[in-house]
Amino acid sequence: MIDIDSLFKNALLKKLRDGENPKKIEEDMPDLLLEWLDTPNAATNGVSPNEYFYSMDSAQLADALCGYVLSGITPPDPLLNALEDSPDSEQPLYEILCGKRGAFERVEQLLETRRAAAELLNQKGSTLPVAEYLEIVKHPTENPGLNEAAAMGLQAMGEDVREQLLSALSGASDEAADCLLDLLSGLPKKDGRIYDYLLRHFRGRYERRAYLASLLARYGDADAIPVLEGALSSAGYADYIALVEAIESLGGVVSEQRDFTGDPDYEKLKLKKR
Repeated sequence: MIDIDSLFKNALLKKLRDGENPKKIEEDMPDLLLEWLDTPNAATNGVSPNEYFYSMDSAQLADALCGYVLSGITPPDPLLNALEDSPDSEQPLYEILCGKRGAFERVEQLLETRRAAAELLNQKGSTLPVAEYLEIVKHPTENPGLNEAAAMGLQAMGEDVREQLLSALSGASDEAADCLLDLLSGLPKKDGRIYDYLLRHFRGRYERRAYLASLLARYGDADAIPVLEGALSSAGYADYIALVEAIESLGGVVSEQRDFTGDPDYEKLKLKKR
């Protein structure tokens, strides 16, 4: 595979060896890169790096993406741009996401290629990977970038995946539920089922009260104020602050002033302010 990044670094090193000002090179770096990508290069068969990839069809581009990861070389931007712009790349990218394209020696290589494919599918606004994204959310992989891409893809689909997100909550782990509830609480249309799930998790998961309070605040139903207020008396300092913020964002007022002397989070904050 052609290491585009290394070729560009070599071009910069040549400028330095030729006596060009290092500071000027650094300042002009973005323009230098754009110009270099459009300049014919012997290493890319005599055409520019951009032309080299844009001359490929979608299958070749997808195979190149797999090949770069397999070779341990970061996929270059011109390849990623060509994949994003290709009108026929959605299907081969989807095949990569599903693990049906490319033969990888290590799991981390497969996951990294799937991450790249997911991000490109998101950029293309694809709705193909709904089931795969839900599976990733319910069973997070060892690649945080892939997990994030799946969540972002579902978020972009919004109302179109409301029912799938709600269905996925059934039997979901706490970690998966956090992500699903995050996505659901941000949907513009209110839904009593979402509110019920938020309340259920808030009441049943003491250790996540601060996070779930923020989701209730985002959901925006003032009926949650009494539930949030009811948790104030037993909350530690960090949770208390989160609860107050949620209550106030929903239009409530907290006048109670509690003494948190001795609370670990409160004492740490006092030390920082000294």
